[in-house]
Amino acid sequence: MKKNQILAALFLSLFLSAYGIYVLNKNYSSIFYEEDGWKVFIDNSHFGFKDQNGVIKIEPQFDLALDFKNGVAWVVQDGKYGLINKDGNFIIKPQFDDISYFSDSVFLVKKDEKFGLIALDGKMILEPKFTLCDKWHSVKADYVISTNKEKLKWIVIDGKSGFIDENGKIVVEPKFDFVVRFFDGHAAVKLKDKWGFVDEKGKMVVKVKYDDVANFSEGFAAVKLKDKWGFVDEKGKILVEPKFDFVSDFTNGFAEVRLNGKFGLINTKGDFFIEPEFDKIEQLENIILISKNEKYGIVSFSGKILEPQFDSIQKSYNQKIFMVEKDSKIGLVDKETQIIIEPKFNTVSYKKNDILQVTIGEKQGLFDIKSKQFILEPKFDDIYTFNDNLLQVFLQGKQGIFDIKNHRFILDPKFDKIDGCDNNTQRISLNGKYGVINENAQLIVPIKFDYISPCFSNNLGFASDKNKVGYINKKGEFVIPAKFETVTPFRYGFAQVKLDKNKKFGLINTKGDLVLPFDFDSIFYIEPLATSDSKLGKIKEANKDVSTDKGQKFFEVEKKYKFGIMDNYRKWIVKPQNYLIKYFDKDIGFIISNGLYYGIMDMQGKLIIKPQYNSIYKFSNKLYKISIKDKIGIINEKGETILEPKFDYINTDDYPFKFKQGTRYGFLDEKANVLFEINFAYENYFNNISTLADKYWLVEKEGKYQIFNMKDNKVTSNLSFDFIQEYKNFIIASINNKIGIMDKDLNWLILPKFEEFKEFGKNYYKIVLDNKIGLLDNNLRTILEPKFDYIDEKFNNGFVKIRFNDKYGFISEKGEIIEPQFDKIWNFENNIAKVLINQEIKFINTKGEFVE
Repeated sequence: MKKNQILAALFLSLFLSAYGIYVLNKNYSSIFYEEDGWKVFIDNSHFGFKDQNGVIKIEPQFDLALDFKNGVAWVVQDGKYGLINKDGNFIIKPQFDDISYFSDSVFLVKKDEKFGLIALDGKMILEPKFTLCDKWHSVKADYVISTNKEKLKWIVIDGKSGFIDENGKIVVEPKFDFVVRFFDGHAAVKLKDKWGFVDEKGKMVVKVKYDDVANFSEGFAAVKLKDKWGFVDEKGKILVEPKFDFVSDFTNGFAEVRLNGKFGLINTKGDFFIEPEFDKIEQLENIILISKNEKYGIVSFSGKILEPQFDSIQKSYNQKIFMVEKDSKIGLVDKETQIIIEPKFNTVSYKKNDILQVTIGEKQGLFDIKSKQFILEPKFDDIYTFNDNLLQVFLQGKQGIFDIKNHRFILDPKFDKIDGCDNNTQRISLNGKYGVINENAQLIVPIKFDYISPCFSNNLGFASDKNKVGYINKKGEFVIPAKFETVTPFRYGFAQVKLDKNKKFGLINTKGDLVLPFDFDSIFYIEPLATSDSKLGKIKEANKDVSTDKGQKFFEVEKKYKFGIMDNYRKWIVKPQNYLIKYFDKDIGFIISNGLYYGIMDMQGKLIIKPQYNSIYKFSNKLYKISIKDKIGIINEKGETILEPKFDYINTDDYPFKFKQGTRYGFLDEKANVLFEINFAYENYFNNISTLADKYWLVEKEGKYQIFNMKDNKVTSNLSFDFIQEYKNFIIASINNKIGIMDKDLNWLILPKFEEFKEFGKNYYKIVLDNKIGLLDNNLRTILEPKFDYIDEKFNNGFVKIRFNDKYGFISEKGEIIEPQFDKIWNFENNIAKVLINQEIKFINTKGEFVE
């Protein structure tokens, strides 16, 4: 019995891995997957089926069974595969080494390493004597079959190539020496070193008589005869007699041709659109670049020409305006070959809203592409971004703020300085006086102060008035009167101040109350002990005002190069001594330093551990992480060793705390007990561990992943994954390069079948299935069926481009589809998109309707 169970489990793993369907739960009596309410179950090492009510519909009798699809289920008996229907009757008796779908009604069967086709009624369509084709069609054998997802599939019989349909029916007789897959409904075929074309009905539309051919594009194919190229149409009619040395595919209704070493362009009528007189031609989205004698020009699609005269032409950011260079100067040309501005700029860079930043000599300005006018004459010394719509300009030592959106100055360039370290406020000065502007360059603090600090801290900045310094708010009001000689910025709600430059520092809070007297050379709030460098950095960055919090606070005070600790009640905790005071922790006391190493001092000033550690961080309640010579350990509040410092790292940023010690990896709890550990055979970059869904340990071993349950540390399955990634509401997992989706309890939501799964925009996930692309929404509902050949990288103005069968369309961010029907499309601008259909440029709105 035990042997049978092991064999069943082994068969299950092997069978499911062959089809990209896997079981995580080791209890095989549980549901694997269900369709139409029917569920596979196992009893006494045999598989059967139950309906949605748990009623047995097919008794357990199979060594292995997989869920029903289209009324058919795979089963295994004695190691052989067959198919049954829902009556439990064999459609195909178990006799094959493998079975998979060829189409909805035809199956690909494997026997003795050869493949064939069999119908649902059990009738053999093709005997299993074929070699399976790879995706490059590079297999050479007398019998070859392709399983690609195209309408017609390549087949080789007796060494001759042809095509079959999804039902295994021969459409193109296997009589050719070689065939190429279909493009635009036509496939190139080769016979006795000559080429022609067949259509999808198997009809020979272009006779086999050419020395070489290229695939059909936009209704035409290039053909070669006696070392010359021409074009034929889909009926085999000659468009252009073979006379060219080189031709390209048709794109946007034009094809490049070379004659006597010179390039030109022909249209779909075979007429020259551009005579062959140029050294180079390149079609861009909105123009055609031409080159002659190392000079460049432009031809518009309306036929206008700007003769080659430029040293270079840069491809435009929007395909409407192009930068041309001549004698090291840059000018602008539009897509209709009109020179907007003659080459005279030294540099040109795009800002936004069709505005270019340009320089002439060493002076900078702004040029508006739409109006073809300067909005700022090139007379400025520099121009920088202030925020999204504002620019900071420099002119003859003065500064101002320019609104690039509304083409006007918010602040004229007359100010001495505009600077700061806060995104919301900037200091501004004029004639020796200072004020503050906000992010919109509006004056929020009048320009009247002798000095203002460049930054506000704890919402206060310091300002001087009549040779005294106080603190102001962002309205310019003195919150703390100007009565000090020396001040520092507020940190954690405290600031050091002096009444006289020759006197000592005292400490005030954000209300101006004197917290510590004017007795010290320096005073600093003692920060809490953090769990790591990154957490300490976040504490410093947050700079939280703790001055109003109730309770005891501690400050490092300096007197004559001695350092002590005083609390906010002016009580001495530690009298001045030699050690620096770095951090405070309520359980252990104070972290001290001699400048090189760290130690511990208790709340009474007693030295617990002399400075000897490279670092000390909080681990958990009354436990601390220490390092000595790059090795990590754990001590308690008494300084006693809990874990010897021999770990490579212990990560205290996230719980549970991950550790590594050589090849030993694991997790610790708050008491430094080992929750989970695993020893790898040797050091490897691809060995690692992590947590998954707060329920599981995820172990990566040599690039493969296994899942362990946190409750008992036992593996949830003997299966290994290519990768596992946790999302907010689900987990994706890959096995045999197929990606599926599980919930946080490791139940399959979508079985492994995708070649790719990744976030797409804010609300979607891109999926690839059988090399076809689709979209799921955040609830994993199908928005775009995986049948598309292409989807653009991102949404642009609310839409993304899609392609199906060489036709283009759009899908909006709301999931609305403009069906692929266009030969070429451009991105939406102002809710209008340009499209190419039937060799004619048109425009559509966001509903896909044609507009003028």
